Amino acid sequence: MNRTLRWDPKKWLRVNRWQSRSSMLTDVVLLEQHIDRARIDWDQAHQNYNFAIGEKWIDHSIYTIECAEKKYMFLLKQARKLQEKERAL
Repeated sequence: MNRTLRWDPKKWLRVNRWQSRSSMLTDVVLLEQHIDRARIDWDQAHQNYNFAIGEKWIDHSIYTIECAEKKYMFLLKQARKLQEKERAL
């Protein structure tokens, strides 16, 4: 059974410089897992678009691609911010 990760954008916004280094490493690992899952979702959305039949399914596929892309890009930005904060420590 594939266990899905719960995506909580608020968690990634709460990173501050007083966190311990081990806590940040845990956040990095979790963020990497979320990024990998978001990339897989984005790829899957593209595959669904390639096999979509009918106007409604095509529209739905385009919407899904856009949402998956935004999620992926948001997580990448959060990873960059976390990396910059880690360098500042």
